[in-house]
Amino acid sequence: MAGTRLTRMLASVSDRDRAIRIIKESFIEGRLAMDEFEQRVGQVLESREFGELLALTADLPVRSPFDRLPSHPTAPRRSGPLPLRLPCGSDPGWHGYSAARQAFT
Repeated sequence: MAGTRLTRMLASVSDRDRAIRIIKESFIEGRLAMDEFEQRVGQVLESREFGELLALTADLPVRSPFDRLPSHPTAPRRSGPLPLRLPCGSDPGWHGYSAARQAFT
């Protein structure tokens, strides 16, 4: 299920940039012809989901492990609400609700 969630995740600009860098390096090394290079770069720019980027770079080598997709953690998200820590009156950095309210009015 985690793999499905990862491939359905929306692609970010940095994800697309990384995919283009991988494709460009493969073109420079002679692994891709010009028409395939242009086609893959066009598909990267049109991609919406992360899985599309994975498919476009799956058969290409990378120079560094840091260039590998994904750049996002693949660990499953924690379920349940996030812990909430509110400032309290005993906190020396907290001057109370009224001081915060005055700063924004």
